Amino acid sequence: MGGILLPLSCLAVAGNAAGQTADPAPGMDEIVVTAEKRATNLQDTPIAVSVLTGDDVTRSGISGMAGLNDRVPNLDIAGDVSTPNATRVTLRGIGAQNVTLNGEAGVAFHQDGIYYARPQGVNASFFDIERVEVLRGPQGTLYGRNATGGTVNIIGKRPRMNEFGGEATLSYGNYDAFVGGLAVNVPILTDIMAMRASLFRDRHDGYARNVAGNNLPNLDDADDLSMRLQLLIEPSDRLSLLLRGNYFKRGGVGSASKLIADAAVLPDGAPNPGAGDRNPDYVMVPGTGFGRIPKAGNYDLGYYQRNGLIPISNDPWEVAYDFPSRIGNTQKTVSAELNWDAGPANLTVLGAIIEDSIFQHYDSDYTNVAAGTKYFRGKTRERTLEVRLASPSGSRLYWVAGAYYFDEENRPTGGPLSDNFGGLQILNIHYPPLENLVGPGVTLPPEFSGPIVVGQRIDNASLALFGQMTYPLTDALNITGGLRWNRDRKFARRTNYNNFAIPAAALTNDSNRATFEKVTWKLGLDWKVAPDAMVYGSVSTGFKPGGISFTAVDKPYGAETITAYEVGAKTEWLDRRLQLNLSAFYYDYSGLQVSQLMPDLVGFIIVNAARAQVKGLELEWQARITPQFRLSGSAAYLDATFEDYADAPYDPYLATSLTSQTVDLSGARMPNAARFTATGGFDHKLEFANGGTITSTARLSYQGAMYLQQYTAAHYRRAPYAKLDVLLTYGAPGGAWSITGFVNNLTNSKVLKAIESMGTNLGNGLAARYAAPRTYGVRASLSF
Repeated sequence: MGGILLPLSCLAVAGNAAGQTADPAPGMDEIVVTAEKRATNLQDTPIAVSVLTGDDVTRSGISGMAGLNDRVPNLDIAGDVSTPNATRVTLRGIGAQNVTLNGEAGVAFHQDGIYYARPQGVNASFFDIERVEVLRGPQGTLYGRNATGGTVNIIGKRPRMNEFGGEATLSYGNYDAFVGGLAVNVPILTDIMAMRASLFRDRHDGYARNVAGNNLPNLDDADDLSMRLQLLIEPSDRLSLLLRGNYFKRGGVGSASKLIADAAVLPDGAPNPGAGDRNPDYVMVPGTGFGRIPKAGNYDLGYYQRNGLIPISNDPWEVAYDFPSRIGNTQKTVSAELNWDAGPANLTVLGAIIEDSIFQHYDSDYTNVAAGTKYFRGKTRERTLEVRLASPSGSRLYWVAGAYYFDEENRPTGGPLSDNFGGLQILNIHYPPLENLVGPGVTLPPEFSGPIVVGQRIDNASLALFGQMTYPLTDALNITGGLRWNRDRKFARRTNYNNFAIPAAALTNDSNRATFEKVTWKLGLDWKVAPDAMVYGSVSTGFKPGGISFTAVDKPYGAETITAYEVGAKTEWLDRRLQLNLSAFYYDYSGLQVSQLMPDLVGFIIVNAARAQVKGLELEWQARITPQFRLSGSAAYLDATFEDYADAPYDPYLATSLTSQTVDLSGARMPNAARFTATGGFDHKLEFANGGTITSTARLSYQGAMYLQQYTAAHYRRAPYAKLDVLLTYGAPGGAWSITGFVNNLTNSKVLKAIESMGTNLGNGLAARYAAPRTYGVRASLSF
């Protein structure tokens, strides 16, 4: 590491000695955001907002949500152990543990103002973008649905009138990584019509080596293709229509979940309290969701591990899958945005249709023992429409009012059951003979006699009316108030079938409906105490509707609500060379939705924890030391705890009985909420006489220890880690092209991102996912 850091530090010193510092250092660049559904200066926006510009994203090589993980205070982005390639987002301790089709996010995701409910296509948006805005804290008034933790907004580059040009990037790195992007802007009719087309390709071999043999593929790969086409029509300077079409396709093997059950040592080096057998009468069947199977002799998972039949290693990027897993997801979006300056008010109409097709067939036991695979194929369709009126630009009194509609439907995708069961999604769970684990001569219950087929259907509909107004009490003091009425209706059906060869023999056919209604509000003050300093405070509420768990359709879970108190300051000092933004917050959370593996149920269920409290501090800063040298960073403290959670289900990994067991988690830390996080970095540009430049960049990030489940036990604890990324870029004179060498995770930190019990009644199994190892390569960029 020192061999790389030394040249970078030498470049910084050389630049300071090159005579460039005689010129006065400019202030910070002004960043315009649309966090309040209007264009405002970031430093004049009374919300805790983190922004990455499109140049930041391109220069850093960020191609998905995971790239934001070390750039935003109190943000944690992880995958999911049992749902390949899903994305789990937690902000200030608030997120969602259920990332399946019947789950709801705790942090809303928007692309160009359009809400996306499903996590599968999140990474499709990180190319040809103007900026990324991350709004921290509940955004219940203007954004509404599932924005209790905050909102991630991706704003793409729009077509530009009367201008032909574009950008292209191409990179190659280890793991045979290829990333390429192309964007072209084409004028069609002078001052009236323009088009922009974008293409992005991201692929690499798997980070996780598969040691099961038989030329089985490595896992945790990438094989993504994204395309976007936009047409902007402006018949006058008061009217515009923007049409968009987005396409995203994901293929490859999929993510890797590593089995660490029964190992003597946990991933962070601590002893494993769950190692070994705890109930001699039952066997754990990995990946099947069943734990009530009588054990015959020593034919359990521990037996296989202890006798070397299942490879166990401490290498986080080594797995043993006996099945060639595959995924195939597509997402298609068409949208239209109409903006009309009607004089007394501005009208915006934004509508979209989103279709997701999901295919997953993977090794669900995460071992080289043929215990189980899972096959899932489904399709969802989302429709959104937002209509809003806003005060005209430049108006002293700002107001916005509107209506929002969202619905989501599931449709069949073919197969032997689709004609018989209409709108049911088909989830096929295939299990080979379980004698592989329980031993010969064991009589199994009828439900284990063959593959299980589960039909699922989920329909959601949401309606909201909202309004917000900012009134100037004085030239420097503003008051803001807002209201939003929300109503969500949900329907779910689950049908279980015993054997794929006998589709008419339904074991169960359960359905349920639920309705959730809530009014959320916001009240805030902001005061411009000086031209370069603003302080603000707010009280706001948020709402996430309840739902229906497929594992217990008869037991819908309730909504979760939040009341948030926040104060902050946005300041600039030393002729705007130094920027300091601070925020402090306190949340009162009720009905927190958590995912539990119930001892008396097969599988996971969503339940409502009684109450939780979240409080914290955040600091973001940047300093322009010279025109060529910039420092930036952030620091955050977070205290997120369950205030009252007395009857939580017992940790399934340590359960020793088939009867219900409970534990008091009151006072325990909430999952995915590190107490301390910090980042720091520099950008230094060395300029040459011919106009060429060399820019060196380094960014160090630190995340403190956290628990990845609601149980504060050693086997769910992620140890603190630090990660260093470095870049060195040569820019051609005039800025037409550049070449960058990069190393991400230079320290090769082993970062545990997700861990969970294996979905059995007796626990006895843990599976984990890890972040990417060290990656490096070369990237070329061209502007034309």
